[in-house]
Formats: sequence, structure tokens, C-alpha cells
Amino acid sequence: MSESWGTLTSKAESAARGGNYAEAKDCYKQALADAVARKDVHNAYYTACNLGGLLRLLDEFGEAEKLLTQAIQLRQAYPQQLAREPISPITELERILVKQNRLPELEQLHLADCEKMLALFGKDSFEYQMSLMNLAKAYGSHLKDMEKCRVNFREVLDWSRSAEPITCKMVYLTYDGVLRAAGLTAEAAALQEELAAFKSQSKG
Repeated sequence: MSESWGTLTSKAESAARGGNYAEAKDCYKQALADAVARKDVHNAYYTACNLGGLLRLLDEFGEAEKLLTQAIQLRQAYPQQLAREPISPITELERILVKQNRLPELEQLHLADCEKMLALFGKDSFEYQMSLMNLAKAYGSHLKDMEKCRVNFREVLDWSRSAEPITCKMVYLTYDGVLRAAGLTAEAAALQEELAAFKSQSKG
């Protein structure tokens, strides 16, 4: 009897932590084959993300990109199951594109995801707004277009005011990090004042 997806995944994670990357890759590949054979979308997605991320760290960019692209296709084909998952193949693929200076492809990657989430969930959805925030981050951190970064972040900030407090704080802190990394400390300080004022108003 072949080993289960859970056992194979645990073995892969343990091997990766121990630096046994050949074993980790082999176990992840077996786990992915198991998930695909069982048509288990969730486990196939997670394994493709994890193996793609491991291969990226090992500078095996071609195979990593294939796996991450497969995971993105799953995310778009099964958005109700996968769009809110904390692990994201888009984040990993972004790192590859940045490292290879493929910035036009990076912009298109995020724009395509925004369009998909908007069409599926609507403008005021968590899924779309998180996708838009990732686009805004890319503009500020990698594409060096602070004007587009500001415009997109402003939409997400405005939306976040009616979201859960933890989501609102996360959006503000994310933007704060982008601004500070760009050396815009005065803008970041003003953003923190805006957040403090909003919290005070909410309590009042």
C-alpha cells in the first residue's frame, strides 16, 4: 500500500528542514501525484505551492515556475476553495520574476489575478481587495511606480475600514512597510496617524 498524502508531506517537510533536499523533492512529487490521482484539489494546490517554493529556494527556477503556474491555475479554477488560502503561489512566482528582472510579467501576473477575483467575487470582496493589495505592493516594492501604488492602496485602505479590525490593521501595516522601504518615512508616519485617528473614531 502506498503512503498517504499526509505521510509523504510530513516526510518532505522533515527532509527539507534537515537539508535532505533530494528526499524532500521526491516525497513532495509522490504527494502531488497522490493528490492528483485522487482529484484532491486542495492537497494538489498545497503540494504544488510547497514543492514550487522549495525548488525556488534551490534555484531550480524552471521547474518551480511550472509548478507555481499549475497552482495558480488551480486557484483560478477553484476559487471558492482556494482563493482565501494563506499560502500563495503568486507570492512565490513573484520572487522568481523579480530575481530574473521579468517585471512586465510580474505586473501582468497581479493584474490578471485582480481581474479574476473582481469578476468572481466583486469589488467589495476580501478576495479582490487582497489581490489588489498585492498589486499595490508590487508597484511600490518592485515596479517602482509609487503613484499606482498609492492609488491602489488607497482603495484597499478605504475598504478595510469596514472590514474586521485585524484586517484593517494588516492593510495599514503592509502599506506602512512599503512606504518605509521606499524611504517615505513622513508618508508612513502620516499613515499611522490616520490609522490612530480611525481607531479613536471607531471607539467613540
